[in-house]
Amino acid sequence: MRKQKKRLNLGQVFWYALSFGLMTFQLSCKDELAGVQNADTMKEEMNASFAARSFSGDSLLLENPYTVDNMTKALEKIKLNNPKYAAADFKVHASHLYLKFIPQTPEEEGLLKKDSTTHYFDYRLDAEYKEGYLENRSPDQDSIPVYYTAVPVDKTLPNVKYEVLSELYIPEQDPYFANIKDNDEYLVNGTVNNTTDLFNNLVYLAYEQTGNEEELLTQNATPEARWIFGKKWRPKGRITITDNCGPRSTGEIGLEGAKILMRQWFTVDSGITDANGYFQTGTVRGKAKYVIQWERYQYSIRSGTFGQAETHGPNVKNQDWNYNIANGNPFLYGHIHRAAYHYYYKNIKNLRRPPENGFLNTQMKIGAFNYADPGGSNGNYSCYRRFLGIFPAIRIYNDNRTSCRIYGTTIHELGHASHWKMNRRAFRNTDSGVKESWARGVQGELTKMQYSDYSLAYDYRFNDYTGVVEDLIDNDGHFANDSYNTNELVNGYTVKQIEDALNGKTTRLSWQNNIINLYSNPTKTQVPAVFNYWFP
Repeated sequence: MRKQKKRLNLGQVFWYALSFGLMTFQLSCKDELAGVQNADTMKEEMNASFAARSFSGDSLLLENPYTVDNMTKALEKIKLNNPKYAAADFKVHASHLYLKFIPQTPEEEGLLKKDSTTHYFDYRLDAEYKEGYLENRSPDQDSIPVYYTAVPVDKTLPNVKYEVLSELYIPEQDPYFANIKDNDEYLVNGTVNNTTDLFNNLVYLAYEQTGNEEELLTQNATPEARWIFGKKWRPKGRITITDNCGPRSTGEIGLEGAKILMRQWFTVDSGITDANGYFQTGTVRGKAKYVIQWERYQYSIRSGTFGQAETHGPNVKNQDWNYNIANGNPFLYGHIHRAAYHYYYKNIKNLRRPPENGFLNTQMKIGAFNYADPGGSNGNYSCYRRFLGIFPAIRIYNDNRTSCRIYGTTIHELGHASHWKMNRRAFRNTDSGVKESWARGVQGELTKMQYSDYSLAYDYRFNDYTGVVEDLIDNDGHFANDSYNTNELVNGYTVKQIEDALNGKTTRLSWQNNIINLYSNPTKTQVPAVFNYWFP
């Protein structure tokens, strides 16, 4: 499938050495367990990233019907069998290029993802894969994956190393055939009298010559009557996800903001689900595959440490896709996506966004691991992993947890990332208890916007994951972890004020005093009592 390099190039050696040098400074912020990620663990992950990918019969390289050579041969047959048809004005030409991009650094990978008009895949588009293979692949030999895509021949390409795998002619994208007749079924008999005949015969012959004709044939087709599906149609449907938290424990909710791709070999169109989970893409002609690609411009969910997380739908003709995500990896991906979409694109009470994609920055990578973390955490964040761009900066683990717990953990780790972005130098020197208390506060505030009954009362701990942010905001008269202790007299601060007061502060005392000094609040004289309760 892809050539294995004999040795690491200089760029890879540089990133490996830099990564190893920073391991001893690795900081990790865990949702349920404080601490520093073990350096030996990170070293093992680094070594694994250079392990060779193993293909053991799980993939099949297909013969490509869209190459210029194959399409030219198909056209020559049509002309030979239809000498009276005036098709002199039509010629097969290279309309697209099938490319393999080979980014050498995280910055180059980021250049690819900055172009939202191009869809990139970390697997070949001219191959079939055994079910489940893509989700459970071994790491690439390289620390950064290669990407495959097809682009128009005149498209300006990013300054990233690439190989041209094939020159393509895609009739479905050619304006010459823009006005052909739609047919629910078309009988291919070799006779060409118009552009509709030319299109259908050309496509069928190209597929037949490469052994792919079954993709076009309808149920009514026989060896004597080759009926193919020829109608242009608009893929659409609804994506929902099981929400098993709180009052809606058996409910399905629309999955908002998910990117749905419709792929027909090298032609890809996309749509974004609305607030109720409904989507539609541009029109396609013939059979195509539905795919949920779990990324947006600002973030990318990874299937573990490496590999773009995707959920593959049916390969169909003129059929909607109505799909409820109920379990497994898609359940984890879906609820991570909901939280990330919230923090990046929706109302967050005027808080700062997490690190964003842009000049000299890359997407926020979130690794999804559908098993319990051996270290006991539900998630962790490392600013150094994001700096390197090799590993996901955020990791979310799933120990059979409910939807709101996955959602909350994701918000928590993104809260750490936003804290880092606000003041990087201060973040690195901030006491663990301050970091975790702030992230826990954001977790509660934003998750309650989705789950009004969400509670962290049993998760708070003194000196570490405290409820200080919640107690500064609410007016219930008791401490967040003890409804019987009615000595909590502070209220009325906003989460935005608390975040601003945290900017540049590294200790609980400096954070506390900044809250008191910055804002006129009638209960501010009681702020030290709240901090003293949580940080005895």
